[in-house]
Amino acid sequence: MSEIRFHLKGQIPSGKNAIIITRSGQRFPTARFKKWREDAMKQMMAIGNLKVPADWNPVVDIIYTPGDRRRRDVPGMVDALWHVMEKFGLVDDDARLRNVRWMTTEVMRETPGVSVWITDLRAEAPSASQPAASA
Repeated sequence: MSEIRFHLKGQIPSGKNAIIITRSGQRFPTARFKKWREDAMKQMMAIGNLKVPADWNPVVDIIYTPGDRRRRDVPGMVDALWHVMEKFGLVDDDARLRNVRWMTTEVMRETPGVSVWITDLRAEAPSASQPAASA
């Protein structure tokens, strides 16, 4: 396996303010975030029972297509994606996902969503035995 890819349809909510902490310290998601997460997990079923291998140094490429022109909290949307990937079991710890490339496309009102590719950084980097390409 050299890459894992999936696509989620719909608008991504921010994951930053999606968890409510009660006075007793219990943590639970807001209703809006919980609904989005459940829908996202159903969509992720299409990739099957894949998991980012433990020996990978993962690189995550994200292409986001907004459904409107509102300003979005990109770190919050990344956080939401990390929550869903960890809950789905794609990664054992979302702290492993440190190498991220984000691109936002033009607005597509009928088809907002996000495409995600996860690859191993070692597969992208030239090895010490390969000389760097000259310009």
